[in-house]
Amino acid sequence: MILSQSVLAQIFVYWAHLFNIPSTTIKKLNSLMATFIWGGCKDKRKYHLTKLKKISLPKKMGGWGLMNLRLFVLALLCKSLWRAVFGKSLWSQAIRMKYLGNKDVYYWYRNRFMWPSQELAIWRSFQKVLPFFYKNIIWKLQTGNSALIRFDAIMGVEMDPPIAPQLLSILHQKGLFYWAQVIKEWKEAIPQWKSNRELGLEGTTAAQWNKIIWTMKNAGIYKTEDSDSIVWQVKKGRSNVLVRDIYLSMIEQRRETSQKLFPYSLWKAGCPLKITLFSWLVYHNKNLTWANLQKKSRHGPAICIIYLSDAEDNMHIFLKCPLTQNLRKRMASYFGFPEISHPSIIDAYEWWGSQKIIRRPIPLIVIWFIWKWRNNKIFQNNKEEFGHIFDKIIPFYFAILPNIPQQMKHQNTVSDSQQRFFPQAHFDGAAKEGKCACGVYIGISNELQYFMFWNGGNGTNNKAEAMALPIYMVTPK
Repeated sequence: MILSQSVLAQIFVYWAHLFNIPSTTIKKLNSLMATFIWGGCKDKRKYHLTKLKKISLPKKMGGWGLMNLRLFVLALLCKSLWRAVFGKSLWSQAIRMKYLGNKDVYYWYRNRFMWPSQELAIWRSFQKVLPFFYKNIIWKLQTGNSALIRFDAIMGVEMDPPIAPQLLSILHQKGLFYWAQVIKEWKEAIPQWKSNRELGLEGTTAAQWNKIIWTMKNAGIYKTEDSDSIVWQVKKGRSNVLVRDIYLSMIEQRRETSQKLFPYSLWKAGCPLKITLFSWLVYHNKNLTWANLQKKSRHGPAICIIYLSDAEDNMHIFLKCPLTQNLRKRMASYFGFPEISHPSIIDAYEWWGSQKIIRRPIPLIVIWFIWKWRNNKIFQNNKEEFGHIFDKIIPFYFAILPNIPQQMKHQNTVSDSQQRFFPQAHFDGAAKEGKCACGVYIGISNELQYFMFWNGGNGTNNKAEAMALPIYMVTPK
């Protein structure tokens, strides 16, 4: 996944700043990325377990963080169009002189001026993003000398309903076209608006103007510059917007809001990437259980290989199978968390995602080792007892604890107060090649646990000797 993101998705970036990449090229790159991700090749095809479109979303939006190539191209074009129209470089000035002629930039913005279609490819490419561009740039009101009262959308201002034509006509008759003309004064950088009496408004137009003043007062307008400016609204209204901001805005406007999202907190659980990706597949029921293989017209035993009964689907394997339930009880007893019966896989993931950061890797590791045992049983006829999974999960969990750096504090010595907790602890030590790696779990209560991990020193399985070694202490949030 990392190679596809950093190599295949970056091939066209240089050209995409100024040219719209053809759809056929995008489709070919998407095909190569999908084949590479799912392990296929020219001579051997493998199942694509989910659509590339679904995983080409940021992790916070439920995807894998892969790039949506089509939207990324449009975001690059949007950024280049901004530089062409509003930039201050010599290139930007030459572009405006050639294609805007004697027209003002603000005239171009208000009248949605389009370049002739027979122009160069670069300008035809810019036309692809003009609708999004016009929709997402907005005026930042500072003095009111440039922003028109009716035509220009103001950052932070939502006119609902919009300014009535009758009121606008009266303002124009009085020679009031710009917002600066209806500002009485600036008091501590905050505009003070003229009242309906000061403008000579009566009846319904006076009531409409009062609503407009109320809206403008609540818009948070604060003078920090000497002139009005046009800015992006995709990132808190700042003018120096990044391609990433534009891309994320495009994704947000197009994604399906009804779909369930894989808990973002589980991406930060410290597990190896392949384990987290597999858990994502389980969450969306995309892994190749017998139930899912039957949907693809593949036939097999169709029963749970763990317990040799009931149909094999994710709900049964990871939640309902008696042997799995027994494993979960052992994990709950060992780590001191409550054993809860979840009605679905999605509910189980969401519950674990809300737990303390130190607990979040546990369900991902358990699911991974259950699935490995299941595959070894089917494809390699493994004779290992299912209960031995527990003996593999514990050392693996302690091995990935250093992957949670924000929760770790280095302790050079073990204090007496810390040693007093040790008699209540579970001790697990192992020596290999003259190095000591020991784990201690201390359960004070169901809500407060301390995990300690030793690394370094001479090989020993002796608890007293291990206590004298430097430790890494992991405490719950």
